[in-house]
Amino acid sequence: MIQNIFKLSYLAIGLLFIISCGEDSVITDDPIINFSGSTGGDITVKAGETFIVSLSASKKDAELNGLEIRENGSKVDASRILFKGNAVSSNPILITGTDRTSFANVQVSITSGATVGVTNYEFIIIDQDNKNSSVTKKVTIDVALPATVTFNGTSPVFANLNQFHLFNFSVLKGSGNIITVEVKQAGITILDASRLEFEGVGFTTNPNALASVYQVGFTSKNIGVRMPNVAGDYELTFIFGDEIGTESEVKVIAKVGTALSLNKAGVIFNFSGPNNGSLDLDTGDNLASSSTDSEIQDLGINNDVDLSKNWLQQIKGENGTELRLLKLNDQIEATYEFDNLSYKEEIVNKLWANGLAITSNSPKLQVGWIFAVKKGNKYYAFEVKDIIVTPNNNEDYYEFSIKW
Repeated sequence: MIQNIFKLSYLAIGLLFIISCGEDSVITDDPIINFSGSTGGDITVKAGETFIVSLSASKKDAELNGLEIRENGSKVDASRILFKGNAVSSNPILITGTDRTSFANVQVSITSGATVGVTNYEFIIIDQDNKNSSVTKKVTIDVALPATVTFNGTSPVFANLNQFHLFNFSVLKGSGNIITVEVKQAGITILDASRLEFEGVGFTTNPNALASVYQVGFTSKNIGVRMPNVAGDYELTFIFGDEIGTESEVKVIAKVGTALSLNKAGVIFNFSGPNNGSLDLDTGDNLASSSTDSEIQDLGINNDVDLSKNWLQQIKGENGTELRLLKLNDQIEATYEFDNLSYKEEIVNKLWANGLAITSNSPKLQVGWIFAVKKGNKYYAFEVKDIIVTPNNNEDYYEFSIKW
């Protein structure tokens, strides 16, 4: 009986020993992967920024076949991966050569995604038997850093009608490479790509893809824009887009047309009074009525009317001058601002082209009326700013704003 008890005891001890040994010596045939050094630690990067890990891996029963990289469970696009400094064509990355047995301290570069927040990047080593092991790195993705764009000039710029004008820029890339440039006019994308060029090369579309040499940033490069064929002030917006969807823009005002030679106030008096009743539009000077340099003459008074109200307040062109009248709401839009007239072409193409011809004498003037004037091949414009009536002395006068 005692002998049987001892036998059972030895048997139990033996079983426990076997079980204990089995637990301590569990053997797996999955491949092995580890981060090298501290590259597996948590980091924070900007959206679209590149980070690098160093990996070591070795086979067990079967050779290594591939390295798969996942971002929160989804495969990272191969275009965002560099393996040993080289672009890859697929994810998983095919393991070749001696690396199929093992590799150590291999650098893998990943361009982070655009989603702000915590992202887990999983690096999975897969062998030929489709067995795998993985390590995970936590990356906190911060808001993307946009490109810094500098216009190497001052706004406004002065440009000629229907001519290419060069706008010079320097761009420091942010979190992602700069991949497109777009040009808008008055907030609307310019659809005619033939009006645009970058460093002398025409756009094919707008937005236009940037050549790879410029995608990492550039200094002092020109964007050419063919100016409109109508004079005026145009807001141009230059937009640089990066690979992660952020955009940086600069607005420039282009003053397109031939600048005015004169922008001046002028006075013309009652022809019948003691002061000069003619006006030289070339200088804005008041002249004697007999001068051959004058373009405008006042018509004086009606002698049949009481002195206090006898001034006709009418004008005519002289010395071969033609007049055209523009009344707001009639010949020109009510919102038109004469003070904003900046170009000689605007006088010809907008005011003269739309004016009502004055064949002899003008109607009685009113404040706010605008006249376009032609003498020979030269065009002028003036606005009636004020009409000053003085009682009983015929020293009445007009105040004009003159431009040409």
